[in-house]
Amino acid sequence: MNRPYSSKMVYENIKGKEIGLSEKNCKALLDKLVDEKKVVQKMNKKQAIYWLNQAEFTEMSTDELRELDEQLKELEKQNQDLEDECSRLIQGIQNYCTRTGS
Repeated sequence: MNRPYSSKMVYENIKGKEIGLSEKNCKALLDKLVDEKKVVQKMNKKQAIYWLNQAEFTEMSTDELRELDEQLKELEKQNQDLEDECSRLIQGIQNYCTRTGS
């Protein structure tokens, strides 16, 4: 879905303050993306809203979507395997600390 955002919402979602970006610079970057036709802007009374220009994206075929689903399933399995390994390691550390009194 192509959800519209205000510049303030974009700023908050990218955690602008944490990365050293001011709200003013965030709006300037959005305006630049509008000029480059990568983002669409619409004025809503006094506030501008932005969303990605969907013309920038191509439609994916059913086969491409199926391949992405397969990749996602494999990555989810790898993630679960890593979570299981982390749990085993944490349990081992806890058991060791219990035995040694650490």
